[in-house]
Amino acid sequence: VVYLSPDAEEALEDVTSDTVYIIGGIVDLAARGVAWSLPKAKKYGIRAARLPIRENMPGVTNQILNIDTVLQVLCEKYGGKGWAEALEAALPARKQSERPARFKRPLNK
Repeated sequence: VVYLSPDAEEALEDVTSDTVYIIGGIVDLAARGVAWSLPKAKKYGIRAARLPIRENMPGVTNQILNIDTVLQVLCEKYGGKGWAEALEAALPARKQSERPARFKRPLNK
């Protein structure tokens, strides 16, 4: 069993059929900034790991993904793609680059 958490120190190395993956991300915007999944994994003694986003897509600064995106990344990796390919295929274009700071974001005119 692997508890997936964006706050885990260990990066997931592979996706295998004999491992159960708990997707620990929180979709609710109000929960961002609060680590929920890592403390839960530690509480129950479950190995925690994160998707290797920073190793394969260094421009991505927001590591919190929707549950469906995490599932798609896992499926892409399980299907034989490398991590960079799997992440690129699953992450929306808006997630594949650095998010500008709120005060630096361009205004829609």
